[in-house]
Amino acid sequence: MSTIVASEEYLKQAYLGEYGGEASFLAWAQCLPEQEPSLRLLAEVESSTANYLRVHLSKEVTQGEIEARVKFGRDRAAHFDVKSWTSLLNAAMPIVEEALIRFKAAERDAPDGREHVYQHFTAHEQALADFFTCELRGEDGKPILKNYLVETERAMQECSRSCV
Repeated sequence: MSTIVASEEYLKQAYLGEYGGEASFLAWAQCLPEQEPSLRLLAEVESSTANYLRVHLSKEVTQGEIEARVKFGRDRAAHFDVKSWTSLLNAAMPIVEEALIRFKAAERDAPDGREHVYQHFTAHEQALADFFTCELRGEDGKPILKNYLVETERAMQECSRSCV
């Protein structure tokens, strides 16, 4: 498989994964209404990242693929035993940590010209990990997510000028 084909598949799966993540966070918001603002902000990070990745996709993504990933995200959320905010953070943290390892490895193999896309995708997962860490320490992690969203907006504006 060529590097370009592998890169396109990686970005497509990353893009679809953001739909699953968004669906999971929105489902958990229903289970933990006291944490709804944080969970909606996490869902916004996933949505914003998907929008960023979409600009860089050349591989077609079908509505059926998106719907399947949303269903996967909702199903995954339903299988978590969410008793509290702390239990959710503790259950989600290993998933985020494992993803960070994979994403950092993928960055090393990013094709020329795509490094910034891979790095931004990894940065989104790092923001989630940093948010979870702050929240587990009893600190407000929302500023981390808000900073990531500002950075993503800046990256989207930059891309709109240079990706055309």
